[in-house]
Amino acid sequence: MRSPKLIWQIFPPFLAIAVATLLATAWYSSKSFNKLYYEQLADNLKAQSRLIEPQIMANFSQIDTVCKTLGKKGGLRITIILPDGQVVGDSDGNPATMKDHSDRPEFKEALSGSVGKSIRFSDTLGKNMMYLAVAVTKENQIVAVIRTAMPITVAEKGLTTLHKKILWTGLVITICAAAASWVVSRKISSPIEQMTEAAERFATGDFSSRTVVPNTMELAELAKTLNEMAERIGGKIDTITKDQNETQAVLASMNRLENIRRDFVANVSHELKTPITSIKGFVETLLEEGANNPEKTQNFAGLRKTAKKEI
Repeated sequence: MRSPKLIWQIFPPFLAIAVATLLATAWYSSKSFNKLYYEQLADNLKAQSRLIEPQIMANFSQIDTVCKTLGKKGGLRITIILPDGQVVGDSDGNPATMKDHSDRPEFKEALSGSVGKSIRFSDTLGKNMMYLAVAVTKENQIVAVIRTAMPITVAEKGLTTLHKKILWTGLVITICAAAASWVVSRKISSPIEQMTEAAERFATGDFSSRTVVPNTMELAELAKTLNEMAERIGGKIDTITKDQNETQAVLASMNRLENIRRDFVANVSHELKTPITSIKGFVETLLEEGANNPEKTQNFAGLRKTAKKEI
């Protein structure tokens, strides 16, 4: 049948467009939520850094002890780095055994006057961390860099949960989109199929049928055009057929007249045949015997007159 072929030509592109749109939306939403999540985490670390800055500066001689105390209270990793990259305080490690931090990207950004941010794996803690560094200035001179850090495990768990919700929501929306695409495809294909069937009937010479006019403006115009075309062609065919019938009737009447004429001529010829034959016989006899027998000539002349009368 034509219907499944037509709808399966329309439905897959509709579904593909819907799925592609949903995937793009889900991808964009996921990226946006990731960015928003990490921005919020960075803002939180920045706020924590500004809160602990006065305490760090007030107890600079006991800076490592202060870092460990504040780190336990806030659940943060706090590291104090001098401008040359030396670590002088850390809430989770021994500063004396820690490497020079002058090559850390967040530290470099902080020294340049901006807020340094970085996400990477921590060799000290053995987990992925978000680092945020801000410079501490005194008399317009950078005296230290406060770096706060937080494991992104919590953030990753939250994002994983959020991604699952987006996935399930996208799946439901995809099913709804597939159903909507099917309905739209049927709405488009059904009138096209009906018009195709009507056109096929027109091609076989059946101009009495009409196709249904759909609600869609473009297809409705096409259906009306097909119906009007069928009506015009059907009317012309009826006119031609009527003219042919009339012509055939005239030709038949002429044939009858021709037959009557022929019969009349035949009858007249038959009626004339006998007296003409008699006259011919008389003339032949007169030619043969009239010169030697005047009496017979007179008799033949009388018969001839009779024959003329009969004629």
